[in-house]
Amino acid sequence: MDELEKIKTIERAELLSRVITENLNLRERDKDIALFWFRDLLEPLKQQILNEQANNQKGNTNWLPFDET
Repeated sequence: MDELEKIKTIERAELLSRVITENLNLRERDKDIALFWFRDLLEPLKQQILNEQANNQKGNTNWLPFDET
């Protein structure tokens, strides 16, 4: 996924989350459907981030998710 696609995905997710949270007229069923779309939209991005972290761990045996200092 290139940078432009990542940006588009994040913008879509932000818009969708705003629609879900700010629209008081949505029924619970509609919110559930929208949240499913939201999850579906972000799933490829999540997988890519997890894969990048796994690759970083394999390449660097001293890798920690936080700064040691």
